[in-house]
Amino acid sequence: MYKVILLLLVVLVSFGNAIAQSCATCNIDSLALSPASNYPDGALYPDPFPTITQGVAYDTSITYVMPKSYDTGIPGVGVVNVDQVKISSVSGLPSGLTWTCNVPSCTFFPQQNQYGCVRICGTSFAPPGTYAITITVIGTALGVQQPITFNLEVDVVQGAVNTGSFTANNTSGCDSVTASFEAIIDGTPNPTTYAWDFGNGNTSTSKIPPTQTYTAPGTYPVVLETNIGNLRLTALSLTSVNENWEDAALECNDVIPIVNLPQCAANTKPDLLIRVYDGSSNLVYTTSEKTDQNPTVSWSGIAVDITNGPYTIQIYDIDLIGEDFIGTFSLNNLTVGTNNFSGNLTSGSYTFAFVPTVTYTDTVNVEVFATPAAPVLTNIEGINTFCQGDSVTLVSSAADTYQWIKDGIEIAGATDSLLVVNASGAYGVKITVGAGGCIAEADVLDTITVNANPGIPNVSYTASLNRLTTNNSGSNSRQWYYNGQPIPGATDGFYSDPVAGVYTLEFTNSAGCKSLSAPFTFTSVANLGDNTLDFNLYPNPTKGLVSLQVGTVNSPVTCNVYSVVGKLVYTTTISAGSTQLDINLSDLSNGMYMVELLSGSDKGIQRLVINK
Repeated sequence: MYKVILLLLVVLVSFGNAIAQSCATCNIDSLALSPASNYPDGALYPDPFPTITQGVAYDTSITYVMPKSYDTGIPGVGVVNVDQVKISSVSGLPSGLTWTCNVPSCTFFPQQNQYGCVRICGTSFAPPGTYAITITVIGTALGVQQPITFNLEVDVVQGAVNTGSFTANNTSGCDSVTASFEAIIDGTPNPTTYAWDFGNGNTSTSKIPPTQTYTAPGTYPVVLETNIGNLRLTALSLTSVNENWEDAALECNDVIPIVNLPQCAANTKPDLLIRVYDGSSNLVYTTSEKTDQNPTVSWSGIAVDITNGPYTIQIYDIDLIGEDFIGTFSLNNLTVGTNNFSGNLTSGSYTFAFVPTVTYTDTVNVEVFATPAAPVLTNIEGINTFCQGDSVTLVSSAADTYQWIKDGIEIAGATDSLLVVNASGAYGVKITVGAGGCIAEADVLDTITVNANPGIPNVSYTASLNRLTTNNSGSNSRQWYYNGQPIPGATDGFYSDPVAGVYTLEFTNSAGCKSLSAPFTFTSVANLGDNTLDFNLYPNPTKGLVSLQVGTVNSPVTCNVYSVVGKLVYTTTISAGSTQLDINLSDLSNGMYMVELLSGSDKGIQRLVINK
């Protein structure tokens, strides 16, 4: 008679999950369904509910408004008030979700408040599909209680395909790899199992398995299968029962009750039966009757999934008229396997199996690469010591990549198979071969030594001594060259009485390294010809201004000024008939110069010293 009211609550409770946890209290959104008078038959918000997706956290609050009265349709009764609505039991719920009402004991009083709410939360790993839910509620009107059962279908849709059910650290390396792993999917409160295969012969069932060491090169597929499911009661067994079944008020043959009969005979046996109840005291399973059997007796093939624990069992001896209650026990240990119970001379066991509903399988490869053999280095020139300006070439054996090293430090840009060396140091090379990038390093070659060259000789001419000299020979040995050929015995710091030509000087230091001067071209004064033209030159020495006096000439006279090495540095002309020429040589450097006058076939030469 409370169909309208109860249908509103049916949907609300259909998401429940009685594994011991609950959502926080919900908040009523009365504005969404205000005023209540607009909904005489009741209403829900939001409607429809958000979709439940397998493996995805779900959390939503549902606000509902209940009608305060309904029309019975009974003559003389008509419209009656709804005093109370209580959710009594729910069975067949998808696992993983739980619900909480906003009132104690989920008992609602529409006359006081038409609004209520339920918060639904959790994560369901139930297989995708449609679930048949059975809901029992008790309505009260006019002081009469009436239980009504409703059947409802609830859909669970498949979630996205998982692509990473575990983490893996340090999954590649050279020669040896120690990797760690951790499963990241946990279906709690649903039972969750892990099956690891590490590809190296080892397995594990732990969420965080032991680290794995791989010592041989190769590819090792690491596979994790994660299963989320339900516990299923599969078997019950009684190993002993107390004597409560031997009731003196009943015939031992269980036919006719006769008062004051003696205890049953020793060969009389009970007729045993077990009933299983969920956490809401709903009967969910009854075993077959084991007629006229003493323990041990067992029942197998039971298939009761845990959705509303904790579970209890009640043990009975079944008589033709009436039942003997032997005892009740809680199935407290909700784990896979067989567990025992005992008390008051009764004992037995119950067995839970794991039934997977969702499976995730992922694979990660651990790669172990072999370090290549150390590279072989070759010195093409075959020498390790040489002078500055020379070089040697180092060549590595074949590899995929190269990195040359000098004195333990990588040389920027030196990534070819060969290296030209022109500086002192200890040289080596790192190489990689293959996809793993494993590095092998060559032993350092004999240290390369590059000796410094001596300083470059400077050469000058000393006119007063008529010789070529150098002032920077230091401890170096010397060798003079004339027109590119060594002058025998010319190994001093000077060379006297040079003749016209090109001279060079070579220094050699203690390491045998050599330096050569710039070519020095010398022009002999004697090659300028005989003095057949007299003239005066003053002042001499001079700071730059010089006067030349000659006899009267009938033709122009050319005046040339040469450096001591014969380079023409100044020239001018004295006009015919002149007897004096003033010239300005202030731009010339201090030193000795040769002043030459030419008139026809006559020539005159004098030395001039400039000293500013």
